[in-house]
Amino acid sequence: MKRYNVPVRYTGQHFTIDKVLIADAIKLAQISQHDSVLDIGAGKGFLTVYLAPQAKTVIAIENDPKLLGILRQKFAKKRNVTIVAADFRNYPIPQVPFKVVSNIPYGITSLILKRLMYDCTEYFSGGTLVMQYEAARKLFSKTMFNPYTVFYHSFFDLELVYTIPPESFIPPPTVDSALLRITKKKQSEIGDVVKKAYLDFLFLSLL
Repeated sequence: MKRYNVPVRYTGQHFTIDKVLIADAIKLAQISQHDSVLDIGAGKGFLTVYLAPQAKTVIAIENDPKLLGILRQKFAKKRNVTIVAADFRNYPIPQVPFKVVSNIPYGITSLILKRLMYDCTEYFSGGTLVMQYEAARKLFSKTMFNPYTVFYHSFFDLELVYTIPPESFIPPPTVDSALLRITKKKQSEIGDVVKKAYLDFLFLSLL
């Protein structure tokens, strides 16, 4: 811990130092100069620094005061990077089209997936997430009893790209991780009323 001077936060965040993984995450998300991108749990900006030259805007969300200071100093001259001091669980996601490229805090994985693919179905265009392997694997269970998981697959194409070893992070986690690609399906527009009705139907059908 002292060697890397990186805190392990209660949400289970581990910071990627794997440049190949970072390049793959950005390439697979198909980031362009027209895209607004969220980096959830930006940490020291290992991902943000590569996203900035390729996206129209990058919103780097971080909740740790020390890491926020590092981010603000590092990106002070980057006009297209906005540093947001917030816990993603309470962050009001802008209601405009956006993508996500993020090495997410493992401890709030389910909440992040819900906020992106249910709460923001209308606006979330897809992207890539580095997440705990076991959580990613559950998204592809042949017997799906989680209504939210079925909902996600209804409106998004999910792909578990590959497994990531602990050595790709500092500090290294005790579990394997995975790179998940999310692509919004065509003609998947849905309003709040229909969205809620569909989820209610799934709860009645699966639980």
